Amino acid sequence: MGRLPTFENLAHRQVSLQSILCPFCGCYNESADHLFVACGLAQEVRDFVSHWCKIQHIYAFGCRDLVSIYKSIPGAFRWRKMVHAVVLVAMWSLWHARNNKLFHNKFTSIVTIKEEIKTLGYLWIRVRSRSTQLTWDDWDAFNLHSLGI
Repeated sequence: MGRLPTFENLAHRQVSLQSILCPFCGCYNESADHLFVACGLAQEVRDFVSHWCKIQHIYAFGCRDLVSIYKSIPGAFRWRKMVHAVVLVAMWSLWHARNNKLFHNKFTSIVTIKEEIKTLGYLWIRVRSRSTQLTWDDWDAFNLHSLGI
């Protein structure tokens, strides 16, 4: 995640910034690990993903742990790939909320982030999946039986 233009990475590249603190919590330097794993908002998102996907709480110490979490959860490979997709969409949604705050001075609520994760995840899976049988209602309940999972 060293290529992601977080404040910490930009400062490391000698970019002059007013602050390198996380735009969400303002307590710690904004690194990828903080933004996606350690920040309170990221923890709320992980709690939501765990609950919605019906998996044990996601424990991660860094981004690498987060993006590889699907490898350590039980279940069929296709189901684990769906969880992986949700985690990636969750990371994207956090990045999107961060950019909205920084560049448009718009606060994105946790409710909006959760809705975005579900909506973008559904659209992503519908476009990328060979099966077109996934309905919004099944996705909303994370009931993937219609996909044979």
